[in-house]
Amino acid sequence: MPKPDKVEPKSEKVEKVANLEKALGEASVAVFMDFRGLDAQQMVRLRRQLHDAGGACRVVKNTLTRLALSQRGAAGFDALLEGSTAIAFGRGNEATTPKLLQEFIRANRSPLRLKGGLLGTRVLSPQELTQLAASPPREVLIAQVVGSFQAPMAGLVSVLSGLLGGLVMVLQARGQQLEQQGGKSG
Repeated sequence: MPKPDKVEPKSEKVEKVANLEKALGEASVAVFMDFRGLDAQQMVRLRRQLHDAGGACRVVKNTLTRLALSQRGAAGFDALLEGSTAIAFGRGNEATTPKLLQEFIRANRSPLRLKGGLLGTRVLSPQELTQLAASPPREVLIAQVVGSFQAPMAGLVSVLSGLLGGLVMVLQARGQQLEQQGGKSG
């Protein structure tokens, strides 16, 4: 029996992979979850919370996701695609989505399990997601960095102004001393 020619993927699947690749590219963070055990109401509530935070949630096929991740240049993502998979796409602050998911799990005593995540093309472990969720917002981090640069400069300005003030006082005292000596000799 002759071997069939290479089978072309269905245009529907090609489109799904392209859409998934686009969603992964637009997301600031993508969190891969095992959603087994979640009932329909919990899933609706989770999707609504993610939507309200500017994100989205999709149940995905692992084979199509594997293709989309490969096309994006990600590597080492096999553990993310074991079992049933849903992806929470976060936009904006990278810590918001992992934080929201952890709060959802705690508040609902949910069986939802975070498998890991994707930050750009970097695969994150569940522990790294936890660290990301615990990190302060970007604005706070920027303020802390600026403050750490500003503190030494403020100290330097204080020391220099103290030195200049002391120099001015010495020069004034010397000027007065010279005036007094000039008045005594004349």
